[in-house]
Amino acid sequence: MVAALTGSPAAFSARSGATAARNQHLLTTARPDRAAAVIGGYMACYSLGSALGAITTTWAYGTRGWAACCGLGAAYALCALVVWAVTRPVTRPGAVVPAPARTEASCAVGPGQ
Repeated sequence: MVAALTGSPAAFSARSGATAARNQHLLTTARPDRAAAVIGGYMACYSLGSALGAITTTWAYGTRGWAACCGLGAAYALCALVVWAVTRPVTRPGAVVPAPARTEASCAVGPGQ
């Protein structure tokens, strides 16, 4: 019983950290010249999203109970799915997508090179 109570939160925490690290890697790969600003913006949005989720689910539970928390979580997931569907790049089957142009900053090996 103790293993189940401690294992799940530990696994969730590890997965959340891995997801954040992967997202930051993708962002800095896309904009290596603005890595600090991109990571700062990502972390600010991550924190604001966490705070908004905590506040709204607490309010939902306090006013409407557990079912409202579940409904709110489902609504947030649906919103994320809609944003993903609307903003994802669409390509035709078999289309060749050109690689992004490499900038001088993304090709640099070290300072002054």
